[in-house]
Amino acid sequence: MIELYEDVWKKMKGAKQTPYDVSAPLKRLERENKPATIAKIYDELWANLVHDDMIGTASLMAVPHLVRIARANKILDINLLKLCCTIHLLNGKKIRIKLPYGYHDYDGVYNSGIKDLGEYVTENIEKVGNIRMMDPETITQDSFKEADDLFRYALATIAVARDNYWVARTLMIMDTEKQVAYVEAIDAQGPQTDWHDIIEDNCEYLGY
Repeated sequence: MIELYEDVWKKMKGAKQTPYDVSAPLKRLERENKPATIAKIYDELWANLVHDDMIGTASLMAVPHLVRIARANKILDINLLKLCCTIHLLNGKKIRIKLPYGYHDYDGVYNSGIKDLGEYVTENIEKVGNIRMMDPETITQDSFKEADDLFRYALATIAVARDNYWVARTLMIMDTEKQVAYVEAIDAQGPQTDWHDIIEDNCEYLGY
């Protein structure tokens, strides 16, 4: 894994294909433990690592470090899952990004990072799922939605790590305007609007 102090980070390009040194926000993320500050760092990462369905070298190189930092700080953040899954799926559907000269073997490190993220989520999936099972009277609607989204993206991450991209994409689009149209297209019996049923079906498919 390329250390964050190495000069090669300055040669990276973000999703807008302009230079972006992602090592700076990664260093801040590494030493931060306040949720509000972590969210701001992820806002910066989202703005620079994914843009109009495009990614850059910095996007790919950041993934293993995002996973490493999350494990070290024992944080399972929905931004981590959404960002890593999005980068991985975009990298799979477009021409693969060429890494800087001398770092072509980084593919192995990157793929190990994706697998490690899947393992990290798997280790915590029961804890994540239990939040959704709380008594509705003891949890606010917003908190339940956040827990539901985290569980859904946790399942999507496991699917990505297992190369089950159809399952991952199905789970990831459920909070977009494409929900009804997509489900109508895949459900021969007509529209299926119970998203929890879909989640449970995919959960069973993944072995949970």
